[in-house]
Amino acid sequence: MTPSDKQIREGITSLIQAAAPLSVAFPRWILGYVPADWPGLLRSPADDKRTHGWVTTQRGDDGTKKGQSCTNRDYTYAVWGFYFYETGSDSLNSEDLFSAEREAVVKTLDDDLPLLLPQLSIITPISFQYDLYGFGGELVHVAQGRLVVRPCC
Repeated sequence: MTPSDKQIREGITSLIQAAAPLSVAFPRWILGYVPADWPGLLRSPADDKRTHGWVTTQRGDDGTKKGQSCTNRDYTYAVWGFYFYETGSDSLNSEDLFSAEREAVVKTLDDDLPLLLPQLSIITPISFQYDLYGFGGELVHVAQGRLVVRPCC
């Protein structure tokens, strides 16, 4: 049976939470219209109430006809990560910490998503664009990811 969009988002989020246990992770877009409010929605009680969170939402659904009885559906998911900024030192800083967390998220999605949801195949592995952004007077690392999966036909 093909998993629903909600089941896919929940699966992705459960893997992210395992890879980033100090973060808050949501299987839906919880961020409002005003980006200045975003850090307040992503404060992690497990990380001293700093901005540290992930959100996953479906952003696309493309179909390609495959014979008479089947259409391949490719589902695109946005996976965004947010991490508080701290200058720190050369040996301990937020850039290095968030980079390691992103790498853990990439690894678990690449390795474990097919095991968790075997009815899916990964068409485009997760890829991220990232930068620093100011939200409401707070500097935050933001990783904007894209993942494309296809239910087995």
